[in-house]
Amino acid sequence: MVATAVKGGTQVKGLVSLEVDGKPVTKRYVIRVPSKWNGSLVIGAHGGSGGDAIDRSGKVYGTSETALDDVLGGYAFNNGFAYASVDRDGIGGTRGGYSLTMQFQTLMHGEVTRLGKATPLRTYIVGPAPAATSLRAWIGNSGWRRCGR
Repeated sequence: MVATAVKGGTQVKGLVSLEVDGKPVTKRYVIRVPSKWNGSLVIGAHGGSGGDAIDRSGKVYGTSETALDDVLGGYAFNNGFAYASVDRDGIGGTRGGYSLTMQFQTLMHGEVTRLGKATPLRTYIVGPAPAATSLRAWIGNSGWRRCGR
């Protein structure tokens, strides 16, 4: 993992080893911490495609771990939030997707602490339905505070 400077902060792209359904998996991820960090971390929890993100015309505009940048990642980063996302490879609305997201959240909490020089005060896990719907249900039963629907 090598941190690189991006406009307004620091970015790390790399591979992370996690476990899904008892099996080790390697996933691509991205994390960005703004120079003027507000102390909060946003985890992008989307289904993921396991590959390139392609627009309607067929043009590749990113990879799955950056798929939410246009609607979430850029907004979060530009408003002072650290942002992290992992390619969940289409398992968003499953127990495996939940487990992967929570493992990733723990790892990125530590990475933001390293990059931002402080522990995040708040962590938000957000994403579009249906992945977020399942995640909200499981989070609600795990003691995490949630906002939204």
